[in-house]
Amino acid sequence: MNTQQTEKEFLKTYNPNKYERPSVTSDILVFTTFKDELYLLMIQRKSHPYKDRWAIPGGFVSMDETAKEAAIRELYEETSVKDVCLEQLYTFSKVDRDPRMRVISIAYIVMVPFEKLKFKSGDDAKNAKLFLVNAMPDAEFELISKNEDESTSILQEKDLAFDHYEIIKMAIKRLRGKIKYSNIAFSFLKDLDDFTLTELRNIYDAINSQKADVGNFRRFIKREYEQNGFIVQTDLKRIERGRPATTYKWAKERSLIFDE
Repeated sequence: MNTQQTEKEFLKTYNPNKYERPSVTSDILVFTTFKDELYLLMIQRKSHPYKDRWAIPGGFVSMDETAKEAAIRELYEETSVKDVCLEQLYTFSKVDRDPRMRVISIAYIVMVPFEKLKFKSGDDAKNAKLFLVNAMPDAEFELISKNEDESTSILQEKDLAFDHYEIIKMAIKRLRGKIKYSNIAFSFLKDLDDFTLTELRNIYDAINSQKADVGNFRRFIKREYEQNGFIVQTDLKRIERGRPATTYKWAKERSLIFDE
């Protein structure tokens, strides 16, 4: 080695093909809630490998973009979903996770209100569909969807492409963990300026796959969010189950940060 060589001289003669290089993909988990149930957007693959299998949206990162930029692009190309906030989940690098070659995937979570989630299949996606996430306490799960003929499709680990079962399982664990100490539940609300505690509790129930005690939940929200000024009551009332319910809004002077 020439110790007198400058970095410029070194880079001029460096051979980038000296080492094998893995490819990198970005995969995106789009979650939404409806009433007290959690849903995940899946795409059906149009091409090999895993042709016709269901997968989370995603694709290869180009040389001129970041992994996050690739995630935004791929999500739009495959599902038409755009203008969303992404939170990085994890980097998946198991050696044999892709049968084509060595592929490292950077996974992201997207949380979208049900009323604002508009999607359709595109690019190399044969179909795009929302699946109900039927998750157990240990985050093992199955995905359920009603077909046009009213029959039910149930997806289990063997029905998914690549290692997407493990990615989804980790994402469920992340959501359940963060909802205990962060404000991610609010990102599923249709309107941050007009919501009830019932609507918010439904989101918690959807992510945790279990019913929260009404009294304990109200005390939790009052302690963590109302007393600290994150949410405030409005003058409006909404009829829920035959009686008026207090509505809340996110405090205007505070920003909503989902990746805290």
